[in-house]
Amino acid sequence: MLTAKNQSENKENKVIQGSEQLFKSIDALNDHYMALTRSVHAELVEKKIVPDIGPFFVTGDGTGKEPVILVGEAPGKDEVSEGRPFVGAAGKILDDLLVRSGIRRDGLYITNTVKYRLARAGKREGTYANRPVKRPEIEICSEWLRAELLYIKPKLVLTLGNTALQGILRCVKTDVPVSESIGDIHGRIIEVSLNGASLDFLLIPLYHPASLIYNRQLKVQYELDLEEVKKCAQSIL
Repeated sequence: MLTAKNQSENKENKVIQGSEQLFKSIDALNDHYMALTRSVHAELVEKKIVPDIGPFFVTGDGTGKEPVILVGEAPGKDEVSEGRPFVGAAGKILDDLLVRSGIRRDGLYITNTVKYRLARAGKREGTYANRPVKRPEIEICSEWLRAELLYIKPKLVLTLGNTALQGILRCVKTDVPVSESIGDIHGRIIEVSLNGASLDFLLIPLYHPASLIYNRQLKVQYELDLEEVKKCAQSIL
């Protein structure tokens, strides 16, 4: 016989709107979607769409109560080693973003569009190198990203680079088409709503800071975009 407590717990984990679930914690959400993504990743390997490596997962970093979400592309070697996103060289990128935007670290949930390392075999046996993301990976991982948005209910979402932008655009309802690239809409403050849910927030796409290494001309624009982030954050947080 179910007690009132059992019924409440079952209600919290009841599937709603198809694949959506209500979770008691961000960790429970991540555990659920990690298992689903592992299964789908195996199918991509079987179809030879991605290499038979991993997946080496790194889930989001935060309590799930932060007002701002930062979305990157995928974890790298350092992130997998430490089990957290944006550490090592990427951590320096994060520190600079926080300083320039005025956003507090404890007010930021950090995640990636693809939550496992995009790895391929390295030149030496037993080593791995990074590889570009495959479109099916963005599509299958968008459901996990959508679940994070629904759970956290942010006021502001920042995306770094094209992959993160594509992942978010697959989750939300906005005037911006999914085909839009970061070069077209970087620094814009975009009002969006989550597909199938009563959740509205602001989205600001940003160049991925790593792209500044290869194109120094983007540096000035990136810094101007962070000024827009700062103004937006001050007005809504």
